[in-house]
Amino acid sequence: MGAPCQKNKEKNADERYFPRWGARNRVVYQRSPHASSNEGHTKDLSCAGACICVKEPFPLRQRLKLTIYLSPRTKLDIQGTVVWQNASSPPFQTGIAFYNTPHEAQDMILKHAFEINRRKITDYWFKGWKGE
Repeated sequence: MGAPCQKNKEKNADERYFPRWGARNRVVYQRSPHASSNEGHTKDLSCAGACICVKEPFPLRQRLKLTIYLSPRTKLDIQGTVVWQNASSPPFQTGIAFYNTPHEAQDMILKHAFEINRRKITDYWFKGWKGE
């Protein structure tokens, strides 16, 4: 697939409502319905978006049709928009914001996150909470 991505140094990256987690999943994407498909991989993933590593640069606001393989048997078809890209050299780290995301797709992503690292997700959501 692609080479390893460098660390995302996005400002306020840890202040997101939806937590993200490192996940290297296969991604197949298309720029338009009739365009050829290309492949990359996720660097991280959340219910709201993903950082994907690809071999080509994209303009900001480019819409993409994405198929993210959460496992060999589970795939997620989703739409996204390019919101940022580190285009200095391949592989290009690309920030994708999902749109028109069905609740079922968000549920699949959360279920996958819990399977990967349940403790990290719950710690993120309950950070600073002191239960009695």
